[in-house]
Amino acid sequence: MAAALEAGSDFTDRPWEDPSAKPFIEFQGVAKSFDDVQAVKGVDLAVYKGELFSLLGGSGCGKTTLLRMLAGFEEPTEGRILVDGEDMAGIPPYRRPCNMMFQSYALFPHLTVEQNIAFGLKQDGVPKAEIADRVGQVLSLVELEAQRKRKPHQLSGGQRQRVALARAIVKRPKVLLLDEPLGALDKRLREQAQFELMKLQDETGVTMVVVTHDQEEAMVLSTRIAVMHEGLIQQIGTPSDIYEFPANRFVADFLGNITLIEGTVTAVDGDVVTLETPEWGRPVQVSDNRAGHRPGDRAFVAVRPEKITISQKGVTPNSIEVGPVEVGPVEADASANRAAGVVEDLAYLGDVTLYRVRLESGLIVEVTRTNTIRGARRSVDWDSAVEVAFRPDNALLVAG
Repeated sequence: MAAALEAGSDFTDRPWEDPSAKPFIEFQGVAKSFDDVQAVKGVDLAVYKGELFSLLGGSGCGKTTLLRMLAGFEEPTEGRILVDGEDMAGIPPYRRPCNMMFQSYALFPHLTVEQNIAFGLKQDGVPKAEIADRVGQVLSLVELEAQRKRKPHQLSGGQRQRVALARAIVKRPKVLLLDEPLGALDKRLREQAQFELMKLQDETGVTMVVVTHDQEEAMVLSTRIAVMHEGLIQQIGTPSDIYEFPANRFVADFLGNITLIEGTVTAVDGDVVTLETPEWGRPVQVSDNRAGHRPGDRAFVAVRPEKITISQKGVTPNSIEVGPVEVGPVEADASANRAAGVVEDLAYLGDVTLYRVRLESGLIVEVTRTNTIRGARRSVDWDSAVEVAFRPDNALLVAG
């Protein structure tokens, strides 16, 4: 995390867990309506100094509206926005301690790289010597010294993205706002740019708020993520918290692949919940009762594909010779939740193979298996009769 966070604290890397920590950015009951459409509905949110915080959600969920209100391009219908303790109400964008980088980059085509970066400083009346010094510093930071005399059309997509970032940070804002900053890049460049953005944030210590619809991008970049849907925040947490412990069915389904099994609670023994699940074909046990489920409650069992095992039906993995044939992961123990099905779809993705198994009920179960042996033949293929299983402690119960 950025060096800007207070050193020596037990909460240096997780200030949101420190009850005495003061948020750097606060949304207090913020709502925004456009005519009869309520784009944002009573959002409460705290971002801490030095965070790289992501607003994640699909189109129309309200994330960009939230960012534009923070930047000052929109005013809240209700609520307050504070930055470093100062209420932003009535303060125009150019007077806010924020700078925004747009998805289109909005570079001036007739200006060189260094002229694009210096533009905002010239508008602010910064002395020439200081402009030259600051532009030189950020050019070095984004590794574009050799391209300083080039114009935007002479740059690659990744280089243009870095020019836009340099132009935003050269003004030394307290907060850097990024609206889908990597959306215009191809997959390879986007992955490289994600790590460059993280490095830049760490070296400058600037607080960043990123809007993205890309779940993987949010997972890679963020100290924390706010998942939004229909103008509301569904969950706020670290990438691992949100992936491993989704707050509800929407978050579980939105972030990564997951199998959701609907069921009715039949018994509760401490943290172990037993559910009747017609889709699975037999009772399922889950070691998760954080929500205090009781017999008769409806719930969804949520299991990630990497936490489900797959093997040929009726074949014990240990009896398969390991070598040119790639066996599946070691099958779960006898108390695991098992079901029989047929491999309906299969996708080789290089590092993993994705299986889509259809159970007798019609439920599709997604399973991923790491390809650990180079050039191995699959022991489980299309139309194979298989068994899938998962451990009770590898599943969660989520609300509908």
